[in-house]
Amino acid sequence: VGKSFWTPHAFVKYCIKNHSKVFNPSAVGYTLQKYRQTNSLEDKPRSGRPRVSSARNDRILIRMCRQNCRMTSQELQQQWSNQTGVQCSTRTVRGQLLDHGLRSYKAIKRPLINERQRLARRLWAQAHKNSQELEEDFVVRRICQEFSFVSLSYKQ
Repeated sequence: VGKSFWTPHAFVKYCIKNHSKVFNPSAVGYTLQKYRQTNSLEDKPRSGRPRVSSARNDRILIRMCRQNCRMTSQELQQQWSNQTGVQCSTRTVRGQLLDHGLRSYKAIKRPLINERQRLARRLWAQAHKNSQELEEDFVVRRICQEFSFVSLSYKQ
């Protein structure tokens, strides 16, 4: 950009003048300082515990969970360990599942039908009782006719 040494405020003034955008001076200062020290704007490696599993092993775990959603985290951990050789705790398994949006749900215990539905079903059955009996009689007569027709045709 012309100058070899920029101060944060000078850089912000230059950007505002030429590009009409507002920048935070401290962010610009940190970025310039980082570039001067490393000649790069890439992030440095961070500290922390290394990952236990690879992305491929994570996909295997997610697939196992989706195939059998009733498995507990302990069962998943044991099966995952046998399949991939990854040694980790059940908490790690749960964390992996949560990271991928898979969480456990407990089903609500509800009656199959409530009282209003039970009453409506009883009233419907009573109203259609005669028609059901007629329909059953018709089906029985039809079957008997077919069997008698078959038995007669067999005898002939």
